[in-house]
Amino acid sequence: MARDTTRAAVLFEKGCQAGHGMACVYAGDAYGHGEGTPRDDARAGTLYGRAVTLLAPECASGDATACHALGMLYYVGQGVAQDSARARDYFEKACRGGNQNACEAARRAGRPPDASASRPLRTRPRPRP
Repeated sequence: MARDTTRAAVLFEKGCQAGHGMACVYAGDAYGHGEGTPRDDARAGTLYGRAVTLLAPECASGDATACHALGMLYYVGQGVAQDSARARDYFEKACRGGNQNACEAARRAGRPPDASASRPLRTRPRPRP
């Protein structure tokens, strides 16, 4: 099946409007990179900001994917002010929940995570466009 980035962008934005944090991230990526939609950095920033609002309670309730996504948003400053320390904290929380990408991100961010600390977080697979 061929990739339809235009349809994906539309569906991700609808998912974001319906309150799905990861859909906001993917919609922000579409606008930020001009994939399936004209590039619009302002719109991307708005979508990333909504993602932060929606993902924060998911991370707090133990969703490692949400924690990793929040870490990435803070690390690069998408939708929020760039904050490496806060990004590392989110990466470490996601790593403790078993998200190996977050473990690597925490190492790259300068502070190795302690994978044995805290209670396990739940993880879920990332949807593919």
